[in-house]
Amino acid sequence: MPLSPGQLLGPYEIRAPLGAGGMGEVYRAFDPKLGREVAVKVLSPDRAFDRESIARLSREARAASALSHPAILTIHDVGEADGHPYVVMELVDGQPLDEALAAGPLPVRRALALAAQLADGLASAHEAGIVHRDLKPGNVMVTRDGRAKLVDFGLATVSAPEGSDEARLTRSGHVVGTAAYMSPEQARGKAVDARSDQFALGALLYEMLTGRAAFARPSLAETLLAVVDEEPPPLSRSRPGVPEPVAWVVERCLSKDPDDRYVATRDLARELRALSERVEPDSAATVVLGSRPRSGAQRRPRVPVAVALALLSGLAVGALGTAVLLRRSPPAGPELHRLTYSGADAAPAFSPSGQLVAFVSTRDGTSRVWLKDLAAGTEAPLTEGPDDLPRFSPDGSQVLFVRNGLDGSSLHRVATIGGEPHRLLEDVVAADWSPDGHHLAFVRWRDDGPSRTSLVGLADAGGENERVVASLAGASLLHPRWSPDGKRLAVVSSALRGVSGAVYVLDVGARTLVPAVPPGTGRHVSSAVFTPDGEALLYAESESTTPFVVNPGRASRLTRARPGSGRAETLLWLPAWTAVIDVARDGRLVLEELLARRTIREADADPGAGTPLRWLTRGNGSDRQPVYSPDGGTLLFATARSGDWEVFGLTLGTGATRNLTGHRADDWDPAFLGTTGRVLFSSSRTGHFEVWTAELDGSGPRLLTQDGTDAQNGTSTPDGKTVVYASGDPGREGLWRVPADGSEAVRIVAGRALLPEVSPDGRHVLYLAWTRAAAATIRVAEVEGGRAVPFEVDVGGERVASPGVGRARWWPDGRSIAFLALNERREKAVFRQDFEPGRDTSATRRLVLSLEPGSEVETFAVSPDGRRLAVAGVETISGLALVAGVGAAR
Repeated sequence: MPLSPGQLLGPYEIRAPLGAGGMGEVYRAFDPKLGREVAVKVLSPDRAFDRESIARLSREARAASALSHPAILTIHDVGEADGHPYVVMELVDGQPLDEALAAGPLPVRRALALAAQLADGLASAHEAGIVHRDLKPGNVMVTRDGRAKLVDFGLATVSAPEGSDEARLTRSGHVVGTAAYMSPEQARGKAVDARSDQFALGALLYEMLTGRAAFARPSLAETLLAVVDEEPPPLSRSRPGVPEPVAWVVERCLSKDPDDRYVATRDLARELRALSERVEPDSAATVVLGSRPRSGAQRRPRVPVAVALALLSGLAVGALGTAVLLRRSPPAGPELHRLTYSGADAAPAFSPSGQLVAFVSTRDGTSRVWLKDLAAGTEAPLTEGPDDLPRFSPDGSQVLFVRNGLDGSSLHRVATIGGEPHRLLEDVVAADWSPDGHHLAFVRWRDDGPSRTSLVGLADAGGENERVVASLAGASLLHPRWSPDGKRLAVVSSALRGVSGAVYVLDVGARTLVPAVPPGTGRHVSSAVFTPDGEALLYAESESTTPFVVNPGRASRLTRARPGSGRAETLLWLPAWTAVIDVARDGRLVLEELLARRTIREADADPGAGTPLRWLTRGNGSDRQPVYSPDGGTLLFATARSGDWEVFGLTLGTGATRNLTGHRADDWDPAFLGTTGRVLFSSSRTGHFEVWTAELDGSGPRLLTQDGTDAQNGTSTPDGKTVVYASGDPGREGLWRVPADGSEAVRIVAGRALLPEVSPDGRHVLYLAWTRAAAATIRVAEVEGGRAVPFEVDVGGERVASPGVGRARWWPDGRSIAFLALNERREKAVFRQDFEPGRDTSATRRLVLSLEPGSEVETFAVSPDGRRLAVAGVETISGLALVAGVGAAR
């Protein structure tokens, strides 16, 4: 029954057609009772009096209305007008997934996030006795804020008595569904259960990752043959770089035998959700489409064409039930076993015997060195703290560690059985014992010039006779590790502010420091350890270039490289980031896994108000960098909820959100361009980070800076005419001022200056400067000429253990500065200190906000009236894991 705009269907006013399918038509309509827009579905004219189509529409309404889940389209009403049934549904602001896929494959994390949402919705349906049976891209809507909505339950099976219309429409022997997404049992006309939807979801995820349907062929018969008989090209070839655990989930879903899939869809949903949280957002992927089965792979016997034709006719083919289904054996190789479960453990080190692991834990609120007996399973603290980076002596009797304090970091040792620590060296960020126990290798940082210089030194075991043997400018070296023969040292540099992470090898005798492998592309690397035979190095490498302080929960790869060979091989994909690994003499590895979740809350800026915090965003994603609009009604923030880092806007009065950037590159660092109505953000869409500007709705994006390496943290004067940003280019580090029209930029502060923010009157800019290895200082300069203002805030804090300390905002009146520093639990909290040039105001420092134990403030914003704080809280979970079988993964 074609409908026209303005026509009434029951109480609903038709506004416009939305789309049509093989069975029905969907219209945008208006619900006058509730004053909202809805979607109305009616049967197409040729199906209007078809009994089975009417029953299917009714079944869709009953099945979907029985479910209440964010990933399932909501049914509002059913009715009948002039003998024609209709269904009233939620109106989704978005696009069908098949239209989104027309542009190509999705980023891995976004695909996993959508699949996890769909699996969770399907799990709810399955637990209610409902099987969808027609999951495909056309039946999935993707909202503008990146949420998946499952639609069209018209083919769903619902528990029904034999002989009823419901049983007749869904009984075994009828082939219903969409061929390319059918399970093999569905294609054969057999009875199906929840595991059939799992197969379809696996096919859907494969298509989201590769951009091509797993089983689609030129004809329906060939497609059904492929579903029953063939394997899709492996993900490793169709989408190089997809983590192996993701490929394993897809392969399990696409198992031809339902018994090889998941027992419960809820388990599948949990795995997909965990992977989506751990895999780092990617901005691009190389897609290589393959059409042949993998070389040497076993194929199932081909089903004759006659059998495929029988499937098309809807006949049950019992012969297919006896087909030989070959199960794929899991690949041999490294295995990972978790060792600790406090959620606060890191920096592991093996004892020489391999029976003990020293590590750092903050489980009791203080960063201490702990010992774990692997045989007994016991764990006990060894030091008082705050301590980090333990290393065993070669005889196992002593543990070396770095003690962090407000006055810097120093190197200590303590007996493995406990006792009083002995201080060995001052101003050390990391160290290791030589294999013979006679020497110490250590690293110091010097920030005297415009860029950091790392010093690698040696000392006797008691700390005497220290000498520098190598230095490297423009790098933050960490984690010295000796080779088994004591002739070489491996050290790594972090990938910060435009500098790629790298692994270096120092020839101790020749005092030469050279890269062990070719320089990376901005990725982070963990500590690097020599294999027991000394022939190769093992280290973890992050899956992307996202800065560590932005997303410590990114995935990583365990990598082996032979120094000087120019080649590296991946041994194992790790679902979390690891900064420290160690190897035992028998080849076992111990490593840390780090995950993080960020949510945004709003609090009263008055510490004595006692008002509870309210959630602005909540979930398992990563929302950060909040900033208020000049009128205080909108909050911008960066989020990875859609698969990439993007800038979202949140209307505080209604809670409505919108995606402002929507680009496949990473976009973050939101700010307002004064009161012009435009916004600033940092984006990697040119291949590196630059500062961009756009309208408040995200339209009209325009490149503002031409740094060429790493421009971030743009901040504007109140009139929006001038922007200050931080450059991470090693040759031109510092703060730069650029007109809002993007013309020539001028450096106003040289050196390691980070996180600038212009004052409310536009005269000053605060920034974070690192003055020594373990401390951060907030300084102030004039925007116009860069002249230093005689004022600073020494926020202290351990640089390595507490990234983010010192991030600061001006209070709206310009008379004080709010910043992040460590509270008594050594967790980041918001403090405030008066700004009076030429005067030490440290006595005015006061605590504004701390979060509950176990959470800390990662970024924050102050409302324009100074009455509210928006805080991005981070919950970090870290644990230790043991990896066996590395030696077998050649």
